[in-house]
Amino acid sequence: MNIVIFGTGLFYERRKKMLPTDSRIVAFLDNNVLKQGSIFENVHIYAPESACEMEYDAIILASSTPGEMRGQLISLEVPEEKIFYWEEYISRQRRGTLIKYRSGVDLLNKKKILIIVPLTNYTGGFLAAFNVGICFRNRGFYVVIAVPVYNEKAVEDITKSGIDVWICPSLPYITDTELEWIDAFDYVISNTLQTIICATKIKKGKKVLFWIHEPERNYEETLKQYMKYCDEDYLQEINVCTVSQLSRKIFHKHFQNINVRILPPGIEDFAGGASKNENRITIALIGNIYPLKNQIGFAEAISRLPEEKRSAIECLIIGKDVDSKYRQELDRKTAPLPCIRMIGETPMEQMHELYKEIDAVACTSREETMSMVIIEGMMCGKICITNTNTGIADYIQDGVNGYVYNEGDTDELIQKIDYVITHFGQLDQVRAKARETYERYFSMECLKKNLEAILKCQLYDAEVTE
Repeated sequence: MNIVIFGTGLFYERRKKMLPTDSRIVAFLDNNVLKQGSIFENVHIYAPESACEMEYDAIILASSTPGEMRGQLISLEVPEEKIFYWEEYISRQRRGTLIKYRSGVDLLNKKKILIIVPLTNYTGGFLAAFNVGICFRNRGFYVVIAVPVYNEKAVEDITKSGIDVWICPSLPYITDTELEWIDAFDYVISNTLQTIICATKIKKGKKVLFWIHEPERNYEETLKQYMKYCDEDYLQEINVCTVSQLSRKIFHKHFQNINVRILPPGIEDFAGGASKNENRITIALIGNIYPLKNQIGFAEAISRLPEEKRSAIECLIIGKDVDSKYRQELDRKTAPLPCIRMIGETPMEQMHELYKEIDAVACTSREETMSMVIIEGMMCGKICITNTNTGIADYIQDGVNGYVYNEGDTDELIQKIDYVITHFGQLDQVRAKARETYERYFSMECLKKNLEAILKCQLYDAEVTE
C-alpha cells in the first residue's frame, strides 16, 4: 500500500517501527516550511497542499493531536475515506498480530487480569496502571499488560516485576479477533480515555473497570477519534472510575449521566530516606517536556528568585521530550540558569535511586488530574509543592503536609519556593505529615481495598515463585 505520512516529528519517530512492511511511504507532509522541500528517510517532504496532486492509497496522521491535521486535509478536498488516524491505520493493517513478552514468574492463583493501556512509558497514567498490576500480582493473579505502542526499556522493567506484556498493534480498535483472547481473562482494566472502545466492547459487566486520568484538553481530540466506535450506553453497565474529583468533574462535562467513582492511584513503597545533600537543596520537576506540564513557568519562577536563593538550590527537570518546539523554548529559558539541570527520561529503578538525592518535588502543570510525582514525593517524605488545578491538591493542606499555590500565579509560586529554601531545616513536621498522607490514601494496601470494593473481589496475599 502506498501511503503518505502527515508529520515528521517525535510522534512518528517513536511509532514508525509499527508500520507494516508492505506500507510504502511515497511522501511526507509537514506544516513546517523549513522542512518542506527537504529529504527525510530518503523520501521528499511536501507542504500539505501538495496532497491534492499526489497518488496514494492513504494519508496517515502522525500526531498526538491529529484533529487539526484532519480538518486541514478535508479543507483541501482530500477524500475523507483516504485519511486515517495513526492508530486506526495500524489496527487495520496489523489485525491479528500478538507478540508476547513473558516475565518468567509462575503464579499460584489461576485468576487472570488484563490491563489495557495505550502505551508503555514512565508517565503517571501508565504508572498508575502498572501499580494496579503489581497489586494483583502480589495477590497471585496472572497479570498481562496489553499495549499497541511500547517502549523497550519499559517492557523490560515490567517483565522484571512479574507482569507479562502483550504487544497488540490493533488496540484499541478491537474486533472479534481480539475479543477471543480477551475473554479468557477474569477481569479487565481499560486504562485512560483512549481505551474507551475496549471498555465498551468487552462484555464483562462489573468485571470491567474503565479508569480515566486525562485532563480536559485531551477530551475533544480523543472522543472525536474514538466515540463513533463506542457503545456509550454500555458505560452504565461497567465500573467507571476517575483518579480524582477534578478528573470526575471533567468526565461529567462530556458524560453527564454516567455514575463515576473515585479510584486514587497507589504506589509501592520505595522510600529511601532523607537526601544526603549538605550544601544545596535539590528541587525536582518530573514529567514529559511539553506545554501542559509548564516547565517554562517553573524556570520563570526560579529566574526571579534572589541570586542568593538560586545559589542555594539545584533544580532537576526530569522527563522525556514530547514537543520539540517547546523543548527549544525551555532550553532558551534555562540556558542562563546554571542551577537548572535537564535530566531526560529516567527508568523506574534509576528514578527510585534519584529520589534519594531530591529534597523537594514540584508540580507546576496547568492541569493535572492527580500527580503521581507528588504522591511519590509524599511517600519519600519530601517537601511537595503543587497548584490548585491538580487533583492531588485536595489532599494537601497548605503549610501542613505540603504547599499549594494558585495555578498561574507565578508570584505565589516564587513565594512558596522561597519559603521552603529559607526554612528548609525547620520543615520536618511537614515531611512527616506528607508521609502520613501517602500511607492514608495512596499506599498499596489502600489501593487493594479500593479495588476490592469496586470489583467485588477478595485480594488475598499469595506466594509468588520464580
